[in-house]
Amino acid sequence: FQSELSHHKVTNLGGLNMPLSFSTSQAPYHFDYDMDGDTQAELTGEWYCRQLANRKASYAGEADLRNKPRSAEVLTEDTPEHVEAAQRLAATINRCDHGGGATVKAYSPDTGQAVVQSTTLASQAKQNGITTLLYFTDPVFPVYLTPQLTSQNYFPENVVVGSSYLDFDALAQLYDKQQWKNAFGLGDLPQMNPIADYDSGAVYRSTHGTQGPYISAANIQGYFTILGSGLQQAGPDLTAINFERGVLTLPPVGGSPNHALIQFGQNDFTGVSDARLIFWDPTRRSPVNGKSGTYVSLDGGKRYTLGGMPNQTFKIPGR
Repeated sequence: FQSELSHHKVTNLGGLNMPLSFSTSQAPYHFDYDMDGDTQAELTGEWYCRQLANRKASYAGEADLRNKPRSAEVLTEDTPEHVEAAQRLAATINRCDHGGGATVKAYSPDTGQAVVQSTTLASQAKQNGITTLLYFTDPVFPVYLTPQLTSQNYFPENVVVGSSYLDFDALAQLYDKQQWKNAFGLGDLPQMNPIADYDSGAVYRSTHGTQGPYISAANIQGYFTILGSGLQQAGPDLTAINFERGVLTLPPVGGSPNHALIQFGQNDFTGVSDARLIFWDPTRRSPVNGKSGTYVSLDGGKRYTLGGMPNQTFKIPGR
């Protein structure tokens, strides 16, 4: 869809997990608020190599897996663009991990195939002795996969790669509860807060809204922010080239626990540029909607850019 819009010279935003080549090949028409797939793969790979590789799968849900060296499987959609980014992540892990390494498994995003696919993927991963599943996926896929993992009595480490809003409480609450208590990883979103505290809440109040803000409004607001900023920076001569120049020369903003770093630049058509370390707490109530289950930040919610991941063993307090 986005490729077709670019072909018709229509500026467009979105995509999720697309490699850098996807945006550069469609310049000056395509942008994304969220992190591109290449940066996501490199950032996750750096974290995996520095904190997880060549160690036992200590956060798996069964003792047999916890006693094994990590063996990872990267799950992704079966489009060439998504597979390209997933292969980049697996290659990064395989350069540093001298044990189980990482492989890539692709699935069709067609939900009509979801149950059958999930059953097969769960069975294969269990048979292959995979200790650690990396979700470089859309946010709906775990709704289907995690119950299948549990039904087969298979409880690996469930690692969130950080993209596509898998790190949003209201979505993760839909995943199998027994399975997702073993979830941790990277979160591109800032720390979870009540919707009213996000920029979207402020926008809603400015229109004199009286009901509760839409629960996922914060995940959409970033796109409108980039659109509005690009239009303003483009100036009175609104062309695609001027809009591109406006977006790519925006000053960086954020980088704190409550605000992701949004940074564009030359040949950098995507905004989010850092991530926090997180784990899933199934009993703690989410500040987003008050329901049980929330992602908890490590390191006080500190956000890391590429090259800045600490070199230490990953630890979840109390586990």
